Amino acid sequence: MNENPLSIAKAAEETPDRISIIIDEKSYTFADIAALVEPVAADLSGQADKSSPSPIVGRNDLDTLIRLYALFEIRTPALLLHPRWSAEETGRAQSSVELGPRENGRSYPAPAVILFTSGTTGAPRGVALSASALVVSAAASEENLGWEENDSWLLSLPVAHVGGLSIITRSLLGRRVVVLADCRNADGILSAIERHQVTLLSLVPTMLRRILECAPEKSAPSSLRAILLGGGPIPSGLIDEAVDRRFPLLATYGMTETCSQIATQPYAERLSARPVGAPLLPGIEARIENGRIEVRGKMLMDGYLSQDMQARSIDDDGWFATDDSGTIDNGGRLHVLGRTDEVIITGGENVNAIEVERAILGHTLVKSVCVFGQPDKEWGEVVCAAIVPHHLGAPPDHTELNRYLSKRLAGFKKPRYIAFVDSLPENETGGINRLKSAEKAAPYLTPLPRK
Repeated sequence: MNENPLSIAKAAEETPDRISIIIDEKSYTFADIAALVEPVAADLSGQADKSSPSPIVGRNDLDTLIRLYALFEIRTPALLLHPRWSAEETGRAQSSVELGPRENGRSYPAPAVILFTSGTTGAPRGVALSASALVVSAAASEENLGWEENDSWLLSLPVAHVGGLSIITRSLLGRRVVVLADCRNADGILSAIERHQVTLLSLVPTMLRRILECAPEKSAPSSLRAILLGGGPIPSGLIDEAVDRRFPLLATYGMTETCSQIATQPYAERLSARPVGAPLLPGIEARIENGRIEVRGKMLMDGYLSQDMQARSIDDDGWFATDDSGTIDNGGRLHVLGRTDEVIITGGENVNAIEVERAILGHTLVKSVCVFGQPDKEWGEVVCAAIVPHHLGAPPDHTELNRYLSKRLAGFKKPRYIAFVDSLPENETGGINRLKSAEKAAPYLTPLPRK
């Protein structure tokens, strides 16, 4: 059998005394973690068909990492579920996955991990990522950042996101430390960095903004040598402000389907306020077709697993058409201009407008709806909805509508602002014109209660 690159047992054999995980004030060596993984792996191996995905709610805690390492060890696909999903969303995601021939009818070995991303129809899409693709992605990151002897990476992004998963796989392959801490707010992130002398950090723009506001006038923690910043639009001036305060930023662009990064600023530029345009990482090709970014390389997913995916997303030559528009300049830097689909990126979370519209349309008092994103200083974008009630004089109550949606959508997917309108503008084909609907609703948007 081929060697397992994601084996924690192999890591423990090679570097038994090196620290693998730090949580609170306790440190675990690779040998410690391997010992914790062994009985879990044995139990999972005896329970399940190794070709069937094993679900994990992707919480950023030790138990989740132990189970994930155990599934890596026995080469059983880990089906990572978002911890903030509702029960209904979790059920839909699990039922959408089927292994077998996929993408142009080709068959693949069982993936190492299945992550979910929003689909163009609003249904979640299971993305199959192989162990080899994760290894290639980690190697490309290492070629840019390198590893230093004392490196540790704070698990500041959710494990159920490719950004968080990549922290785990890179650190496992590099035999370096993952720091587990409460990263729900800026205070927690800054405290963890200072307490554990964290050197590497991954952030979305919203988190960076909060950190800058939490510690005004302060420079970056001295231990930090690089911060990967991606996961959504970067508000104007944010990079300038952070770099002025010596935050070592590397703007990055990537997605679940490519095991994280596609293009990232070179490590040498971490203290220069350059535009988001960045060179491709080693082993990645990109081209622009009809304004859309297409990519190719060994870091690419095997394919989508969702039952509703009929369109070919990877062509016969291995090119994957992303949902982003962009350009490549004469220097080979990739510039991302925006989305081409119905996805709103808010605080690093992808929200599919169609999925939110379906949830709102289920309410008995709603006749039609258009969901759209609005620029926001803190979140990058916020989810908004223009709602046409059956009777304009009797729209849904804000509080009741929030309760209704809370049972059907994760909190980050619910609209932050809504407006009741008499009608929604249409396009030439009779569909809803999203841009004009947003313009019509904008003056009347009011906050939707969050609890």
